[in-house]
Amino acid sequence: MPGFALLVALGIGVLVVLYFKWPSARSVVHAIGPHRLTLMHIWRIPAALMLF
Repeated sequence: MPGFALLVALGIGVLVVLYFKWPSARSVVHAIGPHRLTLMHIWRIPAALMLF
């Protein structure tokens, strides 16, 4: 399990560094927009309800 947690932390860290260091990566995220990003995560609500 600690290996999996490290893998998740590294994945998130790499994405954050890419966002702040590469303007092209930042522009891609901004082009998607907050509305579409929110819609992509809507599935998490019923998934969490099923889990609980």
